[in-house]
Amino acid sequence: MRRLHTQPNLHKLIISRLRTWHDNTEEVNFTVERDIATAIAHQTVIGWKAFLEGIIFDDILQIQTDYYKELQRRSTGLSWATKLSNFMWEMIHTLWMERNEQLHKTERIHELHGKQQLLQAIRLEHEIGRGTLPVHMNGYFNVTLERLLRRSIQDQIAWFYAVRRCREMTGCPQLILDEFTTNIPLRKWVGLPI
Repeated sequence: MRRLHTQPNLHKLIISRLRTWHDNTEEVNFTVERDIATAIAHQTVIGWKAFLEGIIFDDILQIQTDYYKELQRRSTGLSWATKLSNFMWEMIHTLWMERNEQLHKTERIHELHGKQQLLQAIRLEHEIGRGTLPVHMNGYFNVTLERLLRRSIQDQIAWFYAVRRCREMTGCPQLILDEFTTNIPLRKWVGLPI
């Protein structure tokens, strides 16, 4: 907002109110001109999320236009709001992209999907062992549990899918009734049919 030559008290109050809104804390009051205080109060009613989305109370635009006139600049409050909105949209988009990258390119997505439930189910399946599963499943149980739990999440999902799917398809009496039996999102996550 400094680069846009925002009116100093308006700038200070906007930043303060955005922090208050974001952190859900009490407002810090400043001594400012009455028109600025009134405009900020009206914006608070409209909402600060709305402000970030480009919905800015008209009186704020007028205050900024008046300030530009004092500075003898040709800009208007509307052009200020447009540039500010573009900047905020770019910032929100950047934050969203970073969040998605953290979510989808790290282990975080697996933690949210059910990694703990998967590890618990793998432990149970491994403990039961092959049982009455077909002989071709022996290889799945030759790997130690410790080694299996050190593998990548994709390898763990593949192991679990093969063992659980085989138990379900063969009507195995050792079929475990757990979250992967009834929880549709968990079943989808590991590729089990619904």
